[in-house]
Amino acid sequence: MVYGGDPQIVATRDELNRCANVLRSVISELNAAIWAQSPMFLDFLPNPLPNIQLAVMSPNLISRLEGMVACLELAAEGYFSTEARINAQLRQVFEPLSLFSPIAAIPSPFAPIAARELLGIGAALAVVGLTGKPSSGKAALVGQAVQIAPLAFGKTSPSQFLASKQATALGLGLSVDASASVNKSFLGSVSPARSLEEHAKRLNFAYFNPSSSIRVEVYKSRSGRDLVVYVPGTQSFEMGGKNPLNIRSNLTALGNIAKAPSQKGVELALEQLGATNGDRVLFVGHSQGALIAGNISAAEQDYEVAGLISLGGPIAHLNLDVPVLALENAEDPVPHLSGERNPLTENWVTAEATGVHESLIEAHGMEAYQETARQADLSSDSGLERIKSMLLSPQASRGQEYLFEIERD
Repeated sequence: MVYGGDPQIVATRDELNRCANVLRSVISELNAAIWAQSPMFLDFLPNPLPNIQLAVMSPNLISRLEGMVACLELAAEGYFSTEARINAQLRQVFEPLSLFSPIAAIPSPFAPIAARELLGIGAALAVVGLTGKPSSGKAALVGQAVQIAPLAFGKTSPSQFLASKQATALGLGLSVDASASVNKSFLGSVSPARSLEEHAKRLNFAYFNPSSSIRVEVYKSRSGRDLVVYVPGTQSFEMGGKNPLNIRSNLTALGNIAKAPSQKGVELALEQLGATNGDRVLFVGHSQGALIAGNISAAEQDYEVAGLISLGGPIAHLNLDVPVLALENAEDPVPHLSGERNPLTENWVTAEATGVHESLIEAHGMEAYQETARQADLSSDSGLERIKSMLLSPQASRGQEYLFEIERD
């Protein structure tokens, strides 16, 4: 399934509802016109022909218009309020736990107790989703499990929940996460990637080569330089350690009040390369890599952000006005962790693939996303083609590739 990216098919929920209301008005006028006296006269006598035609043709037309109204309403609900309904249902179940919110806002012995209880509930739901063959429904269930804790404390999404905790910590003078440092090395010359599959392959190669590193390709352009930044995802399940691409950086980046050390590493790499006015930077990220690249893309920079290619990244909550291509596997739970659905806008296209995977973890893996990227290359969807043309614009024939090893201080 592909949606978004087409300037001719862009709608907000308000626009869909407006169109539905206009059609309802037309239906009402047609119903009234059937029984109205015809204003047309022939030889000073009433002409019944227009009324007869109207009476014969109107029922079928009204039926079609009513069908269009139903489709518009379903589209509005399907695109924009599914998560809201899920959140409302979960809130009803866990509303009593909101009593913990005044306590959980500050460090206290009670907060870890409440967190352990919530994590236990979330883990139980996650196990349900992880057992057996994967499916899009189970992937969504894992996403819902992760949303339980913020809902219990009166927050509508994981990012808002984590942002509130980070803001509280910073207000108390506490450190949210560590800093980062980078070590740059030159790898050699490189030719630009000409397809989404090739971008995915290069991103996959960035994993553990060596560990905790990103790769940046630099090409000369007419106005300055084109840079392509490959940012891999989570590589460590520790809350500390030297590798900044860890679980803790996921939590920090999702809240996005403080910068995760993995994000600081990417920014330091671009700073060392002197990225500035006249340079265009394309980010290609997987999982956490897509999230921190999205955080950078959503903020004001000295350079121009050419766009973001996200593979399995939880980025739907970000306000991005750059070209975005979100590749997602239907059985991958990670994109659900943003707590929102990707927007339907002309600058953002989402390409979702359904595959056969042994587990949800495999559905999130880079091998699976290389296949999804290959399928996206073959698609002729107009919105996808439009965004691809922006992200895969011709570059110089050769460039230079750099490796940046990032370390959590």
